[in-house]
Amino acid sequence: MKDGSSIFPKNGTLNISVSSKKVKYQLPEDKGIKHVGFSDLDYVSSDGKLLKSFKLNNPNKIKTKADLKFTYFILIETAKYKLISVAIYYDLSQSTKEVIYSLIIDNDNNIVADLSFISSEFNQKIYQDQKNAIALVRQYFGNLKPEMDALTANEKEVSEYFKAVQYRKYN
Repeated sequence: MKDGSSIFPKNGTLNISVSSKKVKYQLPEDKGIKHVGFSDLDYVSSDGKLLKSFKLNNPNKIKTKADLKFTYFILIETAKYKLISVAIYYDLSQSTKEVIYSLIIDNDNNIVADLSFISSEFNQKIYQDQKNAIALVRQYFGNLKPEMDALTANEKEVSEYFKAVQYRKYN
Protein backbone atom coordinates (compact mmCIF):
# COMPACT_ATOMS: atom_id res chain seq x y z
CA MET A 1 0.00 0.00 0.00
CA LYS A 2 1.16 3.57 -0.55
CA ASP A 3 0.81 4.21 3.19
CA GLY A 4 3.45 1.55 3.90
CA SER A 5 1.04 -1.13 5.12
CA SER A 6 0.70 -4.57 3.55
CA ILE A 7 -2.22 -6.86 2.82
CA PHE A 8 -1.77 -10.63 2.86
CA PRO A 9 -4.88 -12.13 1.27
CA LYS A 10 -6.05 -15.69 1.59
CA ASN A 11 -4.52 -17.85 -1.15
CA GLY A 12 -6.55 -17.94 -4.34
CA THR A 13 -8.74 -14.93 -3.48
CA LEU A 14 -6.86 -12.11 -5.21
CA ASN A 15 -8.64 -10.68 -8.25
CA ILE A 16 -7.13 -7.77 -10.19
CA SER A 17 -9.80 -5.84 -12.10
CA VAL A 18 -8.18 -3.41 -14.50
CA SER A 19 -11.52 -2.08 -15.76
CA SER A 20 -12.72 -1.07 -12.28
CA LYS A 21 -9.18 -0.14 -11.12
CA LYS A 22 -9.54 -2.30 -8.02
CA VAL A 23 -7.97 -5.33 -6.43
CA LYS A 24 -10.46 -7.61 -4.69
CA TYR A 25 -9.33 -10.05 -2.01
CA GLN A 26 -10.33 -11.96 1.09
CA LEU A 27 -8.35 -11.92 4.32
CA PRO A 28 -7.62 -15.31 5.94
CA GLU A 29 -9.77 -14.56 8.99
CA ASP A 30 -12.69 -12.95 7.10
CA LYS A 31 -15.48 -14.37 4.96
CA GLY A 32 -16.29 -11.17 3.08
CA ILE A 33 -14.59 -9.81 -0.01
CA LYS A 34 -12.68 -6.56 0.40
CA HIS A 35 -11.27 -4.29 -2.26
CA VAL A 36 -8.70 -1.57 -2.62
CA GLY A 37 -8.40 0.95 -5.44
CA PHE A 38 -5.32 1.17 -7.62
CA SER A 39 -4.79 4.74 -6.43
CA ASP A 40 -4.08 3.41 -2.91
CA LEU A 41 -1.63 0.76 -4.06
CA ASP A 42 2.11 0.84 -4.47
CA TYR A 43 2.19 -2.62 -6.03
CA VAL A 44 0.47 -6.02 -6.09
CA SER A 45 2.36 -9.25 -6.63
CA SER A 46 0.44 -12.46 -7.26
CA ASP A 47 0.79 -15.61 -9.35
CA GLY A 48 3.90 -14.33 -11.15
CA LYS A 49 2.29 -10.97 -11.98
CA LEU A 50 3.50 -7.59 -10.74
CA LEU A 51 1.10 -4.65 -10.94
CA LYS A 52 2.63 -1.33 -9.92
CA SER A 53 1.68 2.34 -9.74
CA PHE A 54 4.17 4.70 -11.34
CA LYS A 55 4.64 8.45 -11.15
CA LEU A 56 5.80 8.87 -14.72
CA ASN A 57 8.19 11.64 -15.72
CA ASN A 58 8.32 13.54 -19.02
CA PRO A 59 4.68 12.95 -20.03
CA ASN A 60 5.28 14.84 -23.28
CA LYS A 61 6.62 11.55 -24.69
CA ILE A 62 3.21 9.89 -24.40
CA LYS A 63 0.92 9.59 -27.43
CA THR A 64 -2.21 9.98 -25.34
CA LYS A 65 -2.67 11.39 -21.86
CA ALA A 66 -4.78 8.34 -20.96
CA ASP A 67 -1.45 6.56 -20.37
CA LEU A 68 -0.88 8.67 -17.26
CA LYS A 69 -3.98 7.33 -15.51
CA PHE A 70 -3.12 3.64 -15.29
CA THR A 71 -1.42 1.27 -12.97
CA TYR A 72 0.71 -1.02 -15.12
CA PHE A 73 1.83 -4.63 -15.14
CA ILE A 74 5.61 -4.90 -15.35
CA LEU A 75 6.32 -7.36 -18.15
CA ILE A 76 10.11 -7.06 -18.34
CA GLU A 77 12.59 -5.54 -15.91
CA THR A 78 16.29 -5.19 -16.62
CA ALA A 79 19.04 -3.21 -14.92
CA LYS A 80 18.21 -0.19 -17.14
CA TYR A 81 14.63 -0.47 -18.41
CA LYS A 82 11.14 -1.76 -17.71
CA LEU A 83 8.45 -2.68 -20.21
CA ILE A 84 5.12 -1.87 -18.59
CA SER A 85 1.73 -2.60 -20.10
CA VAL A 86 -2.00 -2.79 -19.49
CA ALA A 87 -4.88 -3.73 -21.82
CA ILE A 88 -8.00 -1.61 -21.51
CA TYR A 89 -11.34 -2.45 -23.11
CA TYR A 90 -13.71 0.35 -24.08
CA ASP A 91 -17.36 -0.51 -24.70
CA LEU A 92 -18.63 1.27 -27.78
CA SER A 93 -22.19 1.28 -29.03
CA GLN A 94 -21.86 -1.87 -31.17
CA SER A 95 -18.40 -3.20 -30.40
CA THR A 96 -15.52 -3.24 -27.97
CA LYS A 97 -12.27 -1.40 -28.56
CA GLU A 98 -9.12 -2.85 -27.01
CA VAL A 99 -6.18 -0.54 -26.45
CA ILE A 100 -2.80 -1.79 -25.29
CA TYR A 101 -1.09 0.95 -23.28
CA SER A 102 2.61 0.04 -23.13
CA LEU A 103 5.63 2.08 -22.22
CA ILE A 104 9.35 1.56 -21.84
CA ILE A 105 10.60 3.47 -18.82
CA ASP A 106 13.99 3.79 -17.18
CA ASN A 107 14.73 3.25 -13.48
CA ASP A 108 13.85 6.89 -12.70
CA ASN A 109 10.38 6.42 -14.27
CA ASN A 110 11.31 8.55 -17.27
CA ILE A 111 9.33 7.52 -20.33
CA VAL A 112 11.76 6.28 -22.95
CA ALA A 113 9.23 5.10 -25.54
CA ASP A 114 5.47 4.80 -25.97
CA LEU A 115 4.48 1.52 -27.61
CA SER A 116 0.71 1.89 -27.21
CA PHE A 117 -1.61 0.71 -29.96
CA ILE A 118 -5.18 -0.31 -30.68
CA SER A 119 -5.40 -4.07 -31.04
CA SER A 120 -9.08 -4.57 -31.86
CA GLU A 121 -9.14 -2.64 -35.13
CA PHE A 122 -7.07 -3.00 -38.27
CA ASN A 123 -5.97 -0.31 -40.66
CA GLN A 124 -2.61 0.86 -41.98
CA LYS A 125 -1.88 3.24 -39.07
CA ILE A 126 -2.73 0.64 -36.42
CA TYR A 127 -0.64 -1.96 -38.27
CA GLN A 128 2.28 0.52 -38.31
CA ASP A 129 1.83 1.23 -34.57
CA GLN A 130 2.03 -2.51 -33.88
CA LYS A 131 5.16 -2.86 -36.04
CA ASN A 132 6.73 0.08 -34.18
CA ALA A 133 5.93 -1.56 -30.83
CA ILE A 134 7.72 -4.73 -31.95
CA ALA A 135 10.71 -2.73 -33.20
CA LEU A 136 11.02 -0.85 -29.89
CA VAL A 137 10.90 -4.05 -27.84
CA ARG A 138 13.61 -5.48 -30.08
CA GLN A 139 15.66 -2.27 -29.72
CA TYR A 140 15.60 -2.12 -25.92
CA PHE A 141 15.35 -5.83 -25.02
CA GLY A 142 16.90 -7.49 -28.08
CA ASN A 143 19.64 -9.14 -26.02
CA LEU A 144 17.03 -11.20 -24.11
CA LYS A 145 16.58 -14.38 -26.13
CA PRO A 146 13.44 -15.59 -24.29
CA GLU A 147 11.74 -12.26 -25.02
CA MET A 148 12.75 -12.26 -28.67
CA ASP A 149 11.47 -15.85 -29.02
CA ALA A 150 8.15 -14.90 -27.40
CA LEU A 151 7.86 -11.80 -29.57
CA THR A 152 8.56 -13.79 -32.73
CA ALA A 153 5.98 -16.42 -31.71
CA ASN A 154 3.35 -13.69 -31.26
CA GLU A 155 4.30 -11.48 -34.21
CA LYS A 156 0.98 -12.09 -35.98
CA GLU A 157 -0.99 -11.45 -32.77
CA VAL A 158 1.13 -8.67 -31.29
CA SER A 159 -1.37 -7.87 -28.55
CA GLU A 160 -0.92 -11.36 -27.05
CA TYR A 161 2.70 -10.57 -26.23
CA PHE A 162 1.72 -7.37 -24.40
CA LYS A 163 -1.22 -9.03 -22.60
CA ALA A 164 0.94 -11.88 -21.23
CA VAL A 165 1.38 -10.06 -17.95
CA GLN A 166 3.85 -12.42 -16.29
CA TYR A 167 6.67 -10.51 -14.60
CA ARG A 168 10.09 -11.34 -16.03
CA LYS A 169 13.23 -9.93 -14.39
CA TYR A 170 16.62 -10.10 -16.06
CA ASN A 171 19.95 -9.05 -14.55
